[in-house]
Amino acid sequence: LGEAPESMLVSAAWPTGDGLAVDEAAEAEMQSVQDLVGCVRQVRALTQIAERKPLRAVVAAGDERRLGVLETSRERLAALAVLEELELGVDTARPDASACAVAGALQVFVPLDADVDTAKLKETLERRVGKAKGRIGGLEKKLQNPGFLNNADDGLIEAERTNLAEATEELELLERNLAGL
Repeated sequence: LGEAPESMLVSAAWPTGDGLAVDEAAEAEMQSVQDLVGCVRQVRALTQIAERKPLRAVVAAGDERRLGVLETSRERLAALAVLEELELGVDTARPDASACAVAGALQVFVPLDADVDTAKLKETLERRVGKAKGRIGGLEKKLQNPGFLNNADDGLIEAERTNLAEATEELELLERNLAGL
């Protein structure tokens, strides 16, 4: 093994993407697919359903455009989210005994099988609700503290506001799931 000749080294600027057109419609379509898959994964994490267990998902797309995108992506969605059944509609009702996740106007409901211990799940969700409320209370108190607001870096204040928004969103999801059990 000798040294590589100098002619094998490549020296070029990294491509910038300047001049490439952005297809906003295609990006919106892909976002709908990503949102649905993300919602199913969020439900799996929340309910501790195995990653590779095929599920049934009932989806309220929120509008006709998104519904059309999801309909044309049905096979891809089933593969990516590991679904054995996918029911799509614009304003589909939530099935009884189901977990849910939300991404904007998109709502994904996963009916829970008999093998899911709903009493244990309810207990876990209630514990998580308590933790989320505690976290929100602490963040609100911090963000109302004049000493913190006057002395903290603007970036830190904004980060704490983001944390508060995320914690509030998590609490809403947990409470929505508790209501569906």
